Amino acid sequence: MKPFRTPDTAGRRIAFRLLAVLVGLMPFLLMEAGLRLWWPSERQPQEAVDRDPLVDLHQLRPLFEPSADAATLAIPAARSNFFRPASFLVEKPAHARRVFVIGGSTVQGRPYATETAFPKLLELQLQASSPDVQWQVINCGGVSYASYRVAAIVDEVLNYQPDLLIVYTGHNEFLEARTYARHRHVPRWLAPTLAAGGRLRVVRAMAALVPPEAPKPTRLPPEVDARLDHSGGLDGYQRDDAFRQAIEQHFAITLRRIVDAAATADVPLLLCVPASNTIEVPPFKTTMSDQASEAMRASWQRVRNRDLPWGERQQACEDLLAADPRHAGAAYLLGRQLWETKHYEAAAGWLRLARDFDVCPLRATSVIEQTVRAIAAEHDVPLLDVPQLFADPRHPELASPKRFVDHVHPAIYGGHTALADALHDRIVQHWPEWTDLSAADRQTQHAARQAAVQQYLGTIDESYFQRGRQRLSGLERWAAGRAADPLQVADPLQVADPLQVAETLQVVEP
Repeated sequence: MKPFRTPDTAGRRIAFRLLAVLVGLMPFLLMEAGLRLWWPSERQPQEAVDRDPLVDLHQLRPLFEPSADAATLAIPAARSNFFRPASFLVEKPAHARRVFVIGGSTVQGRPYATETAFPKLLELQLQASSPDVQWQVINCGGVSYASYRVAAIVDEVLNYQPDLLIVYTGHNEFLEARTYARHRHVPRWLAPTLAAGGRLRVVRAMAALVPPEAPKPTRLPPEVDARLDHSGGLDGYQRDDAFRQAIEQHFAITLRRIVDAAATADVPLLLCVPASNTIEVPPFKTTMSDQASEAMRASWQRVRNRDLPWGERQQACEDLLAADPRHAGAAYLLGRQLWETKHYEAAAGWLRLARDFDVCPLRATSVIEQTVRAIAAEHDVPLLDVPQLFADPRHPELASPKRFVDHVHPAIYGGHTALADALHDRIVQHWPEWTDLSAADRQTQHAARQAAVQQYLGTIDESYFQRGRQRLSGLERWAAGRAADPLQVADPLQVADPLQVAETLQVVEP
């Protein structure tokens, strides 16, 4: 009689292999569990872990620092060039809800400040609709902060007991000079895995033990070093489609990292599509194509000739755009003329093109806008589509210039107030248990919320608004690449004639 043998089934073979893998991973799992138990987040090194696959962020420091008694966390005075003061208790009070709003200068409220920015107005609205809750909406808007720096702040504030993150980013992606080395390219499918690995305690412990590697060309400084902060910074912007596409791809990778970080921490996230003024703000710089022919150059000279009748200038624009479809200056002039003559549908395409192919892009491109929408839909993340919120009644795909004070920064009334109102509604819609308002209550509370905002804004001294207007003048010079130039730049918002708008275009011949 043959001895009994257990059948060697495929299922048993797979089970043994899985068991072998689990045994091999067991030491790492035990180390991770031990570090999470005995090495909580507050003991982790203050140096940030570089989890960005395309730029080196080792030198970034935490935004918030503990007070002497360790009772509060606050933005230190040393960061005042980029951030406004903000603080909160380390231990979140009972019946409190903590919201962090993270992004660039739009979040901060420039050219004014956090006192009139939409995070503060949102806090007032939430407090008016839910007075039993202690609301704190913390403004983490950093001047000139691009998405990859915003992502580092997201990673940090996830350790501070947030109830909600609101992220408004996308306008500052082209500000800092950087390169995208080929060996640092990471496929889209791999980026979330690398981001998740950076949150493991084992990885962070190893990062604390291993000294940072030697500086590399892609390493970024602790704070933003925008090209336009330097005299002649506009000269550094040249036509480069490959670089533009790399930046737009980097933005998508970074936004997915933000979404993944919030989901891993089980913290609600609300994304905002950035909006910009494309109707009344021309491109900040336009150049001819490197392959520009003599005929193309002649067309551009005709476009720039103010003495030429508009019909001939329009034909010159069309001739130039037929040969060079990405010529931002000609696209803007043509789009603006069509807009003024009420051909809104035709104008919208040219105005968007003028913004998207601005050689000095200080506004989120259409690709960046669509990326935010696509990632929000892909991950089922609540979204506030600000261009849609700010839609011009003449064409719903363009934001109304009345909503802005310049190229991207919202006006206080109709801009920040509308953002706060819409964000309040999104919060009530997606997290109704936070406010417990019925539909009838929401209608009744709306007037009370608006009254609270108006009453608050009425208490702000006129000197505050005067400082904002002065800052706006400096901001316009900075955006034109003339930070060190005492000459005033024509304000495109005050120009209705497209022929006059042409004079604000920064023209550089190749």
